[in-house]
Formats: sequence, C-alpha cells, structure tokens
Amino acid sequence: MIGQATWYGIYLDSALANGTPNTSSWQVSFYADAAGVPGAQLSNTTLNLADVTVQNLGTGFFGAEAVTVYQFSANLSPFAATAATTYWFSPWSNGPTFFNLLGLVAGTGGDNATYQESLSAGSVSGTFVRGSDRAFSLAEVPEPSTNLLILSGIGVLALLRRRRA
Repeated sequence: MIGQATWYGIYLDSALANGTPNTSSWQVSFYADAAGVPGAQLSNTTLNLADVTVQNLGTGFFGAEAVTVYQFSANLSPFAATAATTYWFSPWSNGPTFFNLLGLVAGTGGDNATYQESLSAGSVSGTFVRGSDRAFSLAEVPEPSTNLLILSGIGVLALLRRRRA
C-alpha cells in the first residue's frame, strides 16, 4: 500500500523565470498504464495546502535562469499497487492563475517519458509529451501488524523504565 509521496518542482512566472509558489491545493493521482501512456485513474487524493510539507532545497537552473527548487511531501489515501506493474504518478498543483506554474524537476531511471496536461475551465485543453522522467519517490503505509509490534515495544520499554524508577 502506497501511503506517502515526495515530489520535486519549481515555479515559473510568465517569462519562464523564477516564480513564487501559488498552489492553493493539490490533487495527487495514480493512473494505470495503457500501452506506454496514462490510462484509467486508479486513485486520487485531494490535499489542502496545509497537508503538504514544502521544503526549499536551494537553487537550480531552468535553462540559464536560476530558480528555487522545492521538495513536496504528503500522506495519501492508501493505494494498493501491484509489484512489477507500471503506474503513472500525477501531482497536480491547483492555483488561482496559470502563472506561476509548477514544473516538476527532471529525474532518471524510468522510460524517458512524461505527459503534461493543461486545463482550461476545468477541462483538459492540451496534452504535451516531454522527453524526460520526473523526480519523485513513494513510501508504503506500515501494515497494522507492524504498527502493533512497534506499539507493543514502546509499551514494554515504558514498563521497564517504570520498574527501574
């Protein structure tokens, strides 16, 4: 079960220079693979701005422009992923205006394909193929038995400490 995601991005203004964050909420989704392109939506989590941890990682470059690189992390509604199966990951930044737009930072290790969609009035107005992967990581939700084991260990430590006092 995937229950947490971390992704990396930059904000660009209308001149494609460093922009300030303008995300008001997030939608993080997983899609099935349909012959190498995103297929049916399998999971969707809507997150308030306060539900996403944002960390400024410093400066990177978009072409010749110095830009601020951000790390975003959030807990998600658990998604049951199957091992050795390709999925498409989509962190969607909702903002009051198109600019400052969020661009995801390039990564390595995948199939060298990214699909970008633009929305207009709530409908997809354009789909663009980008020739690189994007940087993100996923973490699983601990199983209930793991949580029980951890809590039991903490309880035993508390009892031992109490007996020594």
